[in-house]
Amino acid sequence: MAAGSGLVFGNFLINLLLQGSLQQLFSTIKKMQILVHMALVNVSLPANASMFFAYLLQIVAFDVVPTDNAYDTIFSFEESKPVTTNFELMGYESVYAIRNLGSMFLIFILAAMAGAFLAISSISKSAKVHEYRGMVKERLFWNGILSFLNETYIILCVSFMLNLQVLWDPETPKSHGGTIFSLIIGITIGIVLIALPIFIAIYFPMNKDKILECDYEFKQKFGTVFEELNVKRHGSAVFALPVYTMARSFILSSTVVFLPQYSNF
Repeated sequence: MAAGSGLVFGNFLINLLLQGSLQQLFSTIKKMQILVHMALVNVSLPANASMFFAYLLQIVAFDVVPTDNAYDTIFSFEESKPVTTNFELMGYESVYAIRNLGSMFLIFILAAMAGAFLAISSISKSAKVHEYRGMVKERLFWNGILSFLNETYIILCVSFMLNLQVLWDPETPKSHGGTIFSLIIGITIGIVLIALPIFIAIYFPMNKDKILECDYEFKQKFGTVFEELNVKRHGSAVFALPVYTMARSFILSSTVVFLPQYSNF
């Protein structure tokens, strides 16, 4: 299982470097994420089905490094109850966003380190440093980040909404450092998740001409959002598709996390 997860994670990093050469693979993984998270609906699943979906989630969530024990040691997370049995079986046994993100949180750390490198290297006079800075900036901002957010949207939604449970759970200590930090991470992710579809719905129709003109610089920055969309044929209306996909993931996550009694069929 670790080998399969490692293969997918490696492909993700390669995709970040090659910018889109494996886009079809990740389009398939994104569809699998929706399917896998349907197992969070509050229904009774056979044991073999639960095990299958749990293993599959490790692959589509890029969870390649065992991080639970490390996070518990570093942040001293308190024990928390899963929303339902299905959440526990699927690996969402905690309400803390950091713990539920698993290896994805490490990617956030790497992105933050890359951002720090860009800020620090901007004052460097070394031509070699500026060359590396240009490579990192081209790969990460903004295609790399947008691709990552797009491909992991539903996982980020579930992690964010689970972390909100801390706010009204009387058994979770609100003053604990690890709890506060995880809540800050969760709310930050939530703000990004809400802002992303709004950004796509407004910004890209406004720049439709650049897309139709195949503006190279614009494509280098934002191509991952529209490269599979037929903007020439459908016009600005085509950007409703990624917005709809994100809204569907957001609604599904909200239902299974906050209204588990109504997702019981």
